[in-house]
Amino acid sequence: MGDKIYVAYPHGNPTTVSVIHKDRPTMKDEVVFNPQNLTVLNTDFGVASGDGGESYLLCTLLRDDKSDPARVNSVPVSVAGDEPAKGPRILQNDWSLYSSFRYAGAPGGPMGTGFCTEGYIKDNHVRIQAEAGAGPFTMKLDLDGVPPFPLEGYSGLIYIVAASARYFVFGLPGGHSSLYVHDRKLNTWKNLKSASTVAYARRIFGSWLATIVEIWGSGQQVEQPGVENERNWETPLLPNVRGRYPSLSAESGTSIPGTLLLDNLEDGRRITLETGQEDSEILDVRGDGLVLYRVNDSIFAAPIESDRLGTPSLVVKDEDVPEVHWVFWSLSETSPSVVTP
Repeated sequence: MGDKIYVAYPHGNPTTVSVIHKDRPTMKDEVVFNPQNLTVLNTDFGVASGDGGESYLLCTLLRDDKSDPARVNSVPVSVAGDEPAKGPRILQNDWSLYSSFRYAGAPGGPMGTGFCTEGYIKDNHVRIQAEAGAGPFTMKLDLDGVPPFPLEGYSGLIYIVAASARYFVFGLPGGHSSLYVHDRKLNTWKNLKSASTVAYARRIFGSWLATIVEIWGSGQQVEQPGVENERNWETPLLPNVRGRYPSLSAESGTSIPGTLLLDNLEDGRRITLETGQEDSEILDVRGDGLVLYRVNDSIFAAPIESDRLGTPSLVVKDEDVPEVHWVFWSLSETSPSVVTP
């Protein structure tokens, strides 16, 4: 959000967030937001903007209900991106911040649905949903409305693909190809379709929606392209990429053909990039149209030229590049920086 990036760690059940300030990317700014190591709902992470454009990390913790041992309470927590002039940096139960909920989408690589915000529809509005213990716990504010036309195959769960100031996008699980896009500025809805039938493998950059094409399968294990180029060994810092991908497709037989899409939600342009490698993703689309994308252990840059990408140039190639899933441009630099979890 703005000039802040939030990295919550350790993986699985984070207790601490490292706040990266784009104008001071080397500054150490770490906040312990979960000192009791309560369960964190990874599907409820997002950011929000306050009244003055301030930035906040949003997440949900689960705490036992002291009045009813059979129940678990959901506790919304917000962490201010900057130390406030007065008052605490960490607040609990401030539901009002969710009225400006922002979500840029899920990272690429061998990631599954656990990194995508889940929601449901009630009273013709989308709300965040989390399930734990005795049943569902829902946020108290509506994120957005729903389309004025029927949803194809809605069965109670949606994936919130993106939520920016301009666009709200959600899709359905279970092999549906439709995405429902709300242009908040024009207050219009459209049904966006592509070859991809997995809703969560998408991210938003301004008006560009980036898709890693994944096709929900028949339950049979699928041989993916580019497997032979993926790292098949592991160290304390570098995971076995080739070994992690099958967990994505083992149950469903999902196919990842190495196709990346860019859909412009404002003017309808679609750009298709064939990488031929399952481990590929779009990392950033800059305001001037420069696209950074990763193919296995290499990152390339290419300009958008109307409805296609221009000639790419190699930015970096290294053994740890497969762990790069986020890129930002420092306000004091002209070259990109990367975030490696």
